[in-house]
Amino acid sequence: METEELVLRQSRGKTALVILGSAIFVCAGGWMITSPGGSSRYSPEFTTLIGWLGVVFFGGVALLSLYRIAEPAKLVLSAKGFQIFGVLRHPLVDWRDVERFFVAEVRKSRFVCYDLKPESKSRYPRRMELQLGQWGDGQAPAYLEIGVDDVFRVLEEWRARHAP
Repeated sequence: METEELVLRQSRGKTALVILGSAIFVCAGGWMITSPGGSSRYSPEFTTLIGWLGVVFFGGVALLSLYRIAEPAKLVLSAKGFQIFGVLRHPLVDWRDVERFFVAEVRKSRFVCYDLKPESKSRYPRRMELQLGQWGDGQAPAYLEIGVDDVFRVLEEWRARHAP
């Protein structure tokens, strides 16, 4: 018997744009470090500190994004449920345990999120994640090959097909 499976991977093109943006901010931070007196509005010490913070933060984003080019995050759908593979591998979430999928918007960014049924939450270990109430119990990877609305539609279709 063949196993039905759909794999949605993170877009390498969008990840490359994140790397480009991060590189620009790393260069700006480097400029702030090497030219701390370039601004008469802020002290040289403050400008240097902000430069270092920018280099460290956006350098980290660039490094993680370089890893994402080689090993993109993915959302794997199967008849049993869905599983998210990122830096960490998340457990398989059974379709029957999902209460709802929804699209959350934070500023201009949109994400597909899900809520688990209250009786199912104890079966899934909580990871150390930034938990905002509007993001529910979990979030699909951002910047997948298809758009947010299509990811939402596909998840709902698979849940309707495979959850009793």
